[in-house]
Amino acid sequence: MGNPIGHTDSSEKAKGIDGKKTSPQATSLGKPAPSSEFERRSILVAGVCIILGFAVFVYGGQSTGIGLAGVVNKLVYGIGMAIFSAGIIIIGLWFVKWIIVSLLEKDSVDRLATVKRFFGQLGVVLPNVAIYGGTFVLAMSGLSALDSANAGTIAVVLVLWAVCVAVFVLYRRHRKKRRMGYDLVGYLGMTVFLLAIGGFSLTVFFSSNTYNAIRDLQEGPKTADVLLVNDAVRHPAFRYRLVLQSDHILTFYTPEDERIVLEVPGKDIGEAVVIDDYGDYVRLTYYPHSQVYCGATRWEDGPKAFPPDLFNRLVEEYHPDFS
Repeated sequence: MGNPIGHTDSSEKAKGIDGKKTSPQATSLGKPAPSSEFERRSILVAGVCIILGFAVFVYGGQSTGIGLAGVVNKLVYGIGMAIFSAGIIIIGLWFVKWIIVSLLEKDSVDRLATVKRFFGQLGVVLPNVAIYGGTFVLAMSGLSALDSANAGTIAVVLVLWAVCVAVFVLYRRHRKKRRMGYDLVGYLGMTVFLLAIGGFSLTVFFSSNTYNAIRDLQEGPKTADVLLVNDAVRHPAFRYRLVLQSDHILTFYTPEDERIVLEVPGKDIGEAVVIDDYGDYVRLTYYPHSQVYCGATRWEDGPKAFPPDLFNRLVEEYHPDFS
């Protein structure tokens, strides 16, 4: 019976710089574990940051999104992302440190053998991804091609599927005969994954409304006489709907042709429906930097004060329903 995946048999041995064979145990990095009290506390803090940051992020994304509370919650949303990313990056950097220290603790022969063994595993992982992933993508492409397909297309797709299955099965048999552990590549992949997630979270933090929310809290809301020309709904991707709300994107124009775009969460849109009752001409109160809606009152002189040429251009561009 063959060795299970992840276990290296006796055939997987690397040669050191002096030509002698080195056992897989000598070229492994062991199991990742904190080596000091400081590291244990750092990992504990990172875990708390991940859980707390995610909770704060979800709270900010699901809470009220209008008025002063809306600005504060945008700030909370960004802070949650920052805390979450800090925890992820701490663990990722700890993995980097652990890999480096594990290599430095080996002698030159075992260190070189470990590097060779890593590239050996990488040389297997890359074809695995290419072949398994490639056959899956080709098979799915064939499925898409069956939409309103003729007999010739169906025949080509069937041949493509047969080739995909054959390649998959033959390569799978080839790999089963030449089993190899992937511990070194797995540790590096985990490290890269953690740092990538942490970097992505930081990018979201810096591109979010955190800085704009701080500016709005300092400067306060503004008012403007405007005409509502468009209300579009932006739904989050299905996998994000448990943590993010749908937003109504309200587009306004001032008589001076200034465009104002505000984001109103779906749960708060009832507060903005009053704009329809006022005939779309309103005196708007809002936070300009974080695009938060506060409230609106009727703009009595709107139909007379709004320039006719600008009104006609906006009707052609947005096709609003002023009924």
